[in-house]
Amino acid sequence: MSHTYRDILLLIGGILLAALLMLSLSSAMIRSLPHKVKAIVIFRMDDPQPYWQSDKLKRAIDLFLEEKVPVTLGIIPKVMNKSTILEHSPFISYTKDLVYLHGDLIEIAQHGLTHLALSKVRGASEFAGLPFHKQLEMIKEGKNILESIDPEIKLRSFIPPFDTFDNNTIEAVRELGFIVFSAMYDEDSSIEIGQPYVDKGLVIIHATSSLKNWDTGAIRSYNELRESFSRVYSKCGVFVLETHYFLFDEKNTEKIRKFIHYMKGKDVAFMKLGDFGEGYLNRTIRKEDGYWIIGKD
Repeated sequence: MSHTYRDILLLIGGILLAALLMLSLSSAMIRSLPHKVKAIVIFRMDDPQPYWQSDKLKRAIDLFLEEKVPVTLGIIPKVMNKSTILEHSPFISYTKDLVYLHGDLIEIAQHGLTHLALSKVRGASEFAGLPFHKQLEMIKEGKNILESIDPEIKLRSFIPPFDTFDNNTIEAVRELGFIVFSAMYDEDSSIEIGQPYVDKGLVIIHATSSLKNWDTGAIRSYNELRESFSRVYSKCGVFVLETHYFLFDEKNTEKIRKFIHYMKGKDVAFMKLGDFGEGYLNRTIRKEDGYWIIGKD
C-alpha cells in the first residue's frame, strides 16, 4: 500500500471518527436540554420474593424490559419472617443481573420487612401503631438486607406493606436516609391526587391507582386504567400505578402492555420512583405553567 493511499484512508477515518464524536456530543446535549411533558408515569411493582410464582415475576419484569419502560420493584427483605432473601441464591442472582444489566430501567425499593400484619391499625399494617424505635429497628434491618445484595444497590424508595403507615413510619424512613415514600393515595386526603409534596426532605408520592381493586378483589379493566390515568393526566400530575407481580398472568400482562402503548402515545415521561424523587428534590424535575419541566435550566 502506498503512503498516499494509506494517508487518504487515515484522513477519511479521522473525519468519520470526528463526525461520530460530534454526533455523540450533540445527542448528549440534546438529551440534557430541558424538555416538558404533561404528566409523569411511574410503575410500582410490589412483593417480589423468592420461589413464589417466579414465572409470573419474570413475565412481569420482561414486559417492562421489552417495552423499555422503567419499573420500581418493592422487594420484601425477610419473607414471612422465616428467612431473608439473602438465603435464596437464585433470587439474588436474578436481582443482581437486573441491577447490572438493566439499571436504567430497574429500581430496587424496600417493601417493609416481613410483610406480616402486626397490627390492625387502618385495617392491617406491618408498622402503623408500633413504637417509633421498633419501626426504626425493623426498617433498618430490611434496608441492611437489601443493600447487602450488591454494592450497586442504594435504596431510595420505601413502600409500606398494605399501604398503611403512621407518622412514626414516615419519621423512621426519613431518619434512615430514604428520599421517597410511596403508599396508596387516600381519597379523603386534602392532597390533590397525583400531586407529590416534600415533607422535611422526604418526597411523598402515593400510588394513584392499582391493577387490582383491593376493596372488591376485582382486576381493573383496561378502560378503568385509562380513566384513572386520564384523571391524573388532565391535572398535570404524577400517575403511579401499583401492581403486584403475581397478578401478571398472560391476560393481565397483555392488558398492561396495551396500557403502556396507550400512554406512550401521550405527552408523558416514564420514570422510576427514586429518579423522580431525586429530580423533584434538586429541581431538575419541576412543574411550571401546567407542565413538568425535566432537566437543568
